[in-house]
Amino acid sequence: LGADLRAVFTGTQMDFILYRFGFPVGVMRLSVHDRSAFICARALFKEFSQSDLLRVLYGSAIRTVIEAGCDLVFVAGESDEDRQMYRDIGFVDSGSIVTYSVICTNMR
Repeated sequence: LGADLRAVFTGTQMDFILYRFGFPVGVMRLSVHDRSAFICARALFKEFSQSDLLRVLYGSAIRTVIEAGCDLVFVAGESDEDRQMYRDIGFVDSGSIVTYSVICTNMR
């Protein structure tokens, strides 16, 4: 909890909560570094995942990081449906990321 609060205080992390009729229905977390931001997590109730409320959440987050001085916002689309939604919002494809990880079998 301490590291999260420090990141919010220093501006390297931004958290958003989406409310509908006074009840939280979605959250989003952005990581900020210099003049770029990465939408690193989001969670919404299934009923709202394909609605205009999702656009409101993304729009608010993007406006906030732009006002904070960011001029580049990244997001990772895990499925074709996610990637299409991001394109519809205004994101553009800039390539793909390939990751390499080693599975550690010698854990204690």
